[in-house]
Amino acid sequence: MLVRNVKVLQDFFGFQVFVRNQAQSVISKLEELDIIGNIATLKEYQTGEKLTISKKLMKVKNSPVLAMDKDELINKIPLVPRYKNIIHIENGKIRTNTKKDVDNLMKLLNDDYVKSELTDMEYDSTSKTLLNCESQDE
Repeated sequence: MLVRNVKVLQDFFGFQVFVRNQAQSVISKLEELDIIGNIATLKEYQTGEKLTISKKLMKVKNSPVLAMDKDELINKIPLVPRYKNIIHIENGKIRTNTKKDVDNLMKLLNDDYVKSELTDMEYDSTSKTLLNCESQDE
C-alpha cells in the first residue's frame, strides 16, 4: 500500500490510536525501569494533540538503551560528553520537567548520536544500521 498522506491513515484507519497505544507501552516500560523522575511530563506530551512524541516513543520501543541496567545507564550519562550537559540526573533519575528535557530523553533512548572513527566527528543520526564491528575485506 502506498500512502501519500499519513493524515488519512490517522483520521480514517485508526493509525493515531495504534501509535498512541505503542507509545503507551513504552511509557509503561519506562515506569517499570524507574529511570524517569517526572513521568507525568512525558505522559502529557505523549497524549498531546500532535503525535510527535508518540511516534518517537514508538521508535525507541526496542532500543538497546532500554535494555541497559538502570544503575549503569544513570551512572554513564554524566560521563558521556554529548549527554552530560543535556540530560540531568536528579535523585538517581532522569529529569523530564520540560519539553526540551523530553526531547533530549528521546535522543538518549534512541541512541541518536554516532561518532565517526575516521574523523572523530559526532552526528545526530535518525536512521542508522548496526554494523558488524569486525573489518571485512571486499
